Amino acid sequence: RKLDIALEGAGGSRILGIMLTQMPKIVGGNKKRGETLLEEALSKAPDYSANFLELGRFYLDQKKNAEATKVLSDFISLNCSTMNP
Repeated sequence: RKLDIALEGAGGSRILGIMLTQMPKIVGGNKKRGETLLEEALSKAPDYSANFLELGRFYLDQKKNAEATKVLSDFISLNCSTMNP
């Protein structure tokens, strides 16, 4: 049975993604899987600001500057009145 991590704003995917990208590999960290989950969170809930910010932060940490610029520029260009925190 698959774990359903559908929380408000795709929080489950975002939080697990953050954990996997920040944990050392020796204790289960997995940057690639974490990146996939952060991207999934943004695709599931594109109106939730934390999804943009966490994915952008990850990209910056990984020196993926072009990707970070795109995600954060997309965030800035959104209509703030339709965003969730």
